Amino acid sequence: MGVDGAAGNETNGGAARPRVFARPEQTFPELTAPEIARMRRFGEIRKYSDGERLFETGKPGAGMFVVLSGHVAITQRDGLGHITPVIDQGPGQFLAEIGQLSGRVALVDGHAEGDVETLLIPPDKLRALLVAEADLGENASCAR
Repeated sequence: MGVDGAAGNETNGGAARPRVFARPEQTFPELTAPEIARMRRFGEIRKYSDGERLFETGKPGAGMFVVLSGHVAITQRDGLGHITPVIDQGPGQFLAEIGQLSGRVALVDGHAEGDVETLLIPPDKLRALLVAEADLGENASCAR
């Protein structure tokens, strides 16, 4: 078993597997129910069907997604169309890139695995959340 240097993914006979993160609780923190409740005023509920894309590489993202139910698969595509799994995010976890604050494009793809319900916080409301709920903003911005 080796490591694909470009993506940092383990390989086994050419098949890529998601990388193993050293500190998953810090890299992909989970929000508590009370924390999500505090965030609700900044966003709106969105539902996605199996396979539906939440965001796409190279296109501006809609903001930060807090997964309320279901799972979202995060994948990375290269210029040749190869798809590499990155991580699967579930309830209580959030999906956002720092570029969401300034309307930049997504660096990865995210699609629903089964039915998914999220709290979507658009970039302008995300900036407001970071100010109004500083402790939540600090936790979100410290995710690596």
